[in-house]
Amino acid sequence: MAAKEHIPVGIGVLSGLKGRPILWHKINKQVKIAREHEFAGVSFFFYESLWNLATESPQRRKAAIKRLFHHQAQRPNLSDCKYLSS
Repeated sequence: MAAKEHIPVGIGVLSGLKGRPILWHKINKQVKIAREHEFAGVSFFFYESLWNLATESPQRRKAAIKRLFHHQAQRPNLSDCKYLSS
């Protein structure tokens, strides 16, 4: 958490592995936790498992992603970071 005060930190969310899909409610929960802790963003690993190797259809996943990210996020301003301005 201390690094978050100096540089924008994004959280990697595992969206599944071949033969080991991650259920959407777990992905959703991880994204919400990252937001509650005010991290700079999230990144999904891996693209293929997010869409094509999931238990839900790609259409259902895309709809869920749209609901999860219905508001446009503001990008972190690097000039506001304490680390870079010191």
